[in-house]
Amino acid sequence: MCGICGFAGFEDRNLIKKMCDIIAHRGPDDVGFYADKNVCLGNRRLAVIDLAGGHQPLSNEDETIWIVYNGEVYNFLMLRDELEKRGHKFKTNSDTEVIVHAYEEYGVNFVNKLRGMFAFALWDSNEKKLFLVRDRLGIKPLYYTWINGALVFASEIKSILEFEEVPREINLSVLEEYLRFRCVFAPATMFKHIFKLEPGSILEVTVGDKLSHTLTKYWRLPTVNDEHTLAFDEALHRFKELMRESVKMRLIADVPLGVFLSGGIDSSYVTALAASLMSERVKTFSVGFEDERYSELPYARAVAEYLETDHHEYVITKDSLKLLPEVVWYFDEPVADPAAIPTYILAKETRKHVTVVLTGEGGDELFGGYEQYKILAATQRLEPAVRLTFRANKVRHLARRLAKKLFVKMPSSLLDSLVPYASSLGVSGVDRLIDYLSLVASKKYSEAYTELISVFGGRELSELIPSYRHHGGNPLIERVSSKPYCLSETIKFAISVETRFHLPDNLLMKVDKMTMANSLEARVPYLDHMLVEYVFQLPLKYKIYQDISLIRDKYLLRMAAKNCLPPEMVKRRKHRFVVPIGEWLSKDYLHLFYNLADENLANMLNIQSMIGKISKNYSNSQLFYARQLWSLLTLCLWYRIFVVRENFRKLALYF
Repeated sequence: MCGICGFAGFEDRNLIKKMCDIIAHRGPDDVGFYADKNVCLGNRRLAVIDLAGGHQPLSNEDETIWIVYNGEVYNFLMLRDELEKRGHKFKTNSDTEVIVHAYEEYGVNFVNKLRGMFAFALWDSNEKKLFLVRDRLGIKPLYYTWINGALVFASEIKSILEFEEVPREINLSVLEEYLRFRCVFAPATMFKHIFKLEPGSILEVTVGDKLSHTLTKYWRLPTVNDEHTLAFDEALHRFKELMRESVKMRLIADVPLGVFLSGGIDSSYVTALAASLMSERVKTFSVGFEDERYSELPYARAVAEYLETDHHEYVITKDSLKLLPEVVWYFDEPVADPAAIPTYILAKETRKHVTVVLTGEGGDELFGGYEQYKILAATQRLEPAVRLTFRANKVRHLARRLAKKLFVKMPSSLLDSLVPYASSLGVSGVDRLIDYLSLVASKKYSEAYTELISVFGGRELSELIPSYRHHGGNPLIERVSSKPYCLSETIKFAISVETRFHLPDNLLMKVDKMTMANSLEARVPYLDHMLVEYVFQLPLKYKIYQDISLIRDKYLLRMAAKNCLPPEMVKRRKHRFVVPIGEWLSKDYLHLFYNLADENLANMLNIQSMIGKISKNYSNSQLFYARQLWSLLTLCLWYRIFVVRENFRKLALYF
């Protein structure tokens, strides 16, 4: 695992050193550089495989092909054997060198043979071609910019910004996307002139008097296939085989290894498989909160005791909020996921014991684990009544009033038993639910789905963004070619959209940036591309099981795990990892927004008026408004750190 950087179209050895230095946290074990005419490559290395021999940049035998590489190719031993039989000579035992020889043998199409997570730059000095490549699911990040006819790239944006000529201009076109979904989706970033290489893509740059380039996709996410004829037992057996194989491959390391154990079914199953495959006790690491309503530590502890792991626990306090400026600096982009703080702390503590961890990311997307999927499924059953009730404006207005009255009188425990944390979403959550049902009644299914999951909905965006014009859609849906025509299709649509966009640009970004901030490598067994391709093509009913009275998520996964985990864990209802930001961002912290909202940013967004509105109603919809506050606070900090160029340590003094 490493951090990479470089450029094409000019030479500057001092710049490549500065670009490497600022991402030293990604690779504290080694640093290396390569320079050719108009091409420079740099690498910071975290040694995981072949500790002594994996120095980068690394070349082939005659030094005509060079690579800087971030990631792990788990089938490298098989590929190495194949290449040695074809006459290739290896000088190291690293997986990095396998990529160089595979390119020599097969050309750029060799990427289809790789099984793992990776972002790399490969320079072919004979062909004068530079290839930037990102893995299929977007586990590893890779950014680039075009400036004055040259290309600059890196694992992190802060490395690119070491080239002073890169403009630090905010990308106004993605503000709505960020405010709705808490992140910006590839290929865009919040910087107008800096881009993310999309998952499963290759940027091929020809280096001559002028640079020319082509951008291609080598892998696309398959579609959910309800016409699949494979029996459930056969599907279950094959999934268990692929999952066990995926975990086994990700246990390959020359350094200590552990597992992030959240207490949910995803990470618990990974832990169980790792425990069955390792000769020594698995080290597990969990994080929770002082407020037991939000902490899953008891569930993680129960799994750890059942599997007899070497277990470590950490408790997060409200004081951790002061880490937010530092977290934003490591992110480079505004990613408004409150779980970044506990992930950062967990990674920091875990690094004291191991260098590699396995995580459970991807399980919710693969197996339909999120609440929105179940809400869509429940709405499907009631759609005729929804259409009858919510199509007429007068009836919809009456339903909104009655729903609010019922909500206020209903015990919070009953509300939360229906939908987790519903009581904290408050009356504003009721408003959003009515908007969702109204769109369903009008058969605007994709819009209904996005209104359901948006942090700021259409009405709030019209108040927040002066130039906002609600046109019935949103930037995410406009990028998806096929729209759902019914609610069952909307569930499949939601799973595909969240795997393609939300997973790499929020969840995987969070895991990569927070672990690598602490020189810790995270591996994600659920996102082995062969496993993803298999599970995605299975019928939806194998993932979200429905009968007359029950909607059960992750059905296939639960059935796979039932013989290796406690029964209560297999049956336990999914709860999102919820950070208690409703308590953290009390009214005592509203001064942050008045101190941190830069004047230029305030001219782009009506932040002050939105904060005033939220402060008046905060107690009625605490969690609902806390999510919005977190998004605005993250954006304000990002702007001050990366556009105004203030030190994040100085900004931490406001907390």
